[in-house]
Amino acid sequence: MENQINVSDQNTQRAGQNSTNQPMPVSEKPKINYWMISIVILLMVLLIGGGWFIFNSKNKTYSKQQPGTVQSDQTTTTGVIRTSGLSEEDKQKFGLTTVNYQVTDFGDYPKTYQTGQIMGYFLLSNDLNDELLGKCVQVTGVIPEEWKNKKNADAYNRSVLNVTKIEKVDYSNCKPYSQIQPTAGSTQEKLLLRGTVVHAKRPAPDIGYDYQLKLVEPIVDKFSSAGSPQKVSLADVTPTTNTLWNELENNIDKEITVEGYMVWGYAESRYLQIINIKGAGTSEEPEVKDLIAKFEKYIQDRNVRGLMFLFTSTKTVEETASYRNLMGLDPDVGAPRLFNNVTSNFIVTNWNISRREYPDNKELITKDNDKYFVIVEETRKSWCNADPCAGTYSFENTGFYVFEIVKQDSSWMVDKYYPQSSSPKTVATKYEALNF
Repeated sequence: MENQINVSDQNTQRAGQNSTNQPMPVSEKPKINYWMISIVILLMVLLIGGGWFIFNSKNKTYSKQQPGTVQSDQTTTTGVIRTSGLSEEDKQKFGLTTVNYQVTDFGDYPKTYQTGQIMGYFLLSNDLNDELLGKCVQVTGVIPEEWKNKKNADAYNRSVLNVTKIEKVDYSNCKPYSQIQPTAGSTQEKLLLRGTVVHAKRPAPDIGYDYQLKLVEPIVDKFSSAGSPQKVSLADVTPTTNTLWNELENNIDKEITVEGYMVWGYAESRYLQIINIKGAGTSEEPEVKDLIAKFEKYIQDRNVRGLMFLFTSTKTVEETASYRNLMGLDPDVGAPRLFNNVTSNFIVTNWNISRREYPDNKELITKDNDKYFVIVEETRKSWCNADPCAGTYSFENTGFYVFEIVKQDSSWMVDKYYPQSSSPKTVATKYEALNF
């Protein structure tokens, strides 16, 4: 019994010693595994990055499939449609057996050429025909891969466009000829020729023989390249100014009288340099069209005062009130309302004089007594005040508008400008089309 008691006392004493002299054991903190954390973070980065890449790729694929999207490798240019001028040998050499047209005459006259500069594009398209010859157009297309690194000098300083879009624009966007009449030499003989003007095929891509005159009566060219006087019944002709070019285009396949000088041209050929065009209706229509071009430019420039000066004077109380409202002549306004309020804050992004499809594709310019009626197709955008388009010109539509044009004090002026109505009973007002 004593032994048991002693052992127990010893255990108690040891326990007491442990509790008094030694601290209780503390649980160790788990060690941080930085390697595992790095792997987890790396996996998360890869997962997020991969997801973003897939999402972005889908968006890019989707955006490429949107109709009307212009891809980054597309080229857009403005110029005049001409015949290609390619011979059959050239077509075989360049692999352009189906090409009959080109777009050229870029920029303003006179043209300055720099080495390597593209002076035109041969057009690959199944939708081109002679109706676009001589017209000012905007062309969008893609340069084929095999032409991207080709030396332009090897192909008459021209490249190739696989056309995706082509549309006519107003002739004022192109300036293939001079703005002023050239001075004729004193030794040149002035000729007056009558005949039917037609589009011609270029003898080479860079030789601008684009018009011919089928003469009513043949003439004798005393200085023919043949070395002796020759009778001529078909003469190459070229306008000397942009105004004459437009006038010539308006008279294609019509009989007109032209005045000009016979001069030397390509490879000792002879052509008539036109300085004047005479013919039925040719003197007034260019002036009327110039007025419309100026009117549309003033809209695009938001030139309110210039625009309103192109109208005839107001005649009625209603017209006067409308004029004062557009000009903001109220005492408490002090600035034009036109282009600055909800109903008239619009822009014109594109316009052209409309044409009838049948039978002659003629521009819709008609004259009734002393008044011209011109129908213009305009694409407009209006100002957006609400989300999601607030602060932009977003609502777009294309419509037809009528100009009534009269002569006042020896100048052609706009008497009325209004949307074309489907109802003949609709009474149009003077400034009606100045609202969107």
